[in-house]
Amino acid sequence: MKKRIAVFVIMAGLTIYGCSNQTSFSHTTTPVEIKEEMPVKIHYSRQWEYSLEAETEDPEAIKDIVEAIRLVEIGSETQMATMDYTDIIRLIYADGSEEVFEFEENNIVIDEKRYEATGIRIVREQLEKIVDEEI
Repeated sequence: MKKRIAVFVIMAGLTIYGCSNQTSFSHTTTPVEIKEEMPVKIHYSRQWEYSLEAETEDPEAIKDIVEAIRLVEIGSETQMATMDYTDIIRLIYADGSEEVFEFEENNIVIDEKRYEATGIRIVREQLEKIVDEEI
């Protein structure tokens, strides 16, 4: 009886170890791609249950928002869409070019596909600062 229990415990441990290794490979994340150059202006569009827009040309605020965006990690594709909790951030550069980042709740939207993302809360905290300046 003791041998059967010992074999069962060993088999269970190997099964759990094998499963935990598999899941760690399937949940990889990648950082958001963003230009190294610092933008000169940010236009923010909040599309939650209400809408508002804000802009800033303050270099310190821009730096904080860009650094927060760089911290966002992109995970697996998801089919989850959110209609009333979207943030659209346009980074405008000196040469007139733009980069646009769209966050829906806890996802990032890239080429009309949604991906789970972490770090969006930090971006929203930085965006809140430019919203507060305009109010």
